[in-house]
Amino acid sequence: MSKTEKITGPAFLASALINGDTSGLTEEEDVQTLDGFLKYAEGFEVIDVERDENGEAVEPYFSWNCDLYGATFRGGDLVEYIAVRTT
Repeated sequence: MSKTEKITGPAFLASALINGDTSGLTEEEDVQTLDGFLKYAEGFEVIDVERDENGEAVEPYFSWNCDLYGATFRGGDLVEYIAVRTT
């Protein structure tokens, strides 16, 4: 089994990244953010979000640094994704 790593990214991308469901991405900016995150996380496949000791998804947190993780905006909710290396 591959070792997992945490990768920070915009919280609203969770369904697209984990389930491949992009139906919630409605704005061109959403698609650009997904593309930006995939470039940022190149070489990794997101498999889940970080979970607490009870198996519940850890709540997203606000940051002014979303643009560091591929987003087209600065302020928004981030989450820690669990990913495996693909390359």
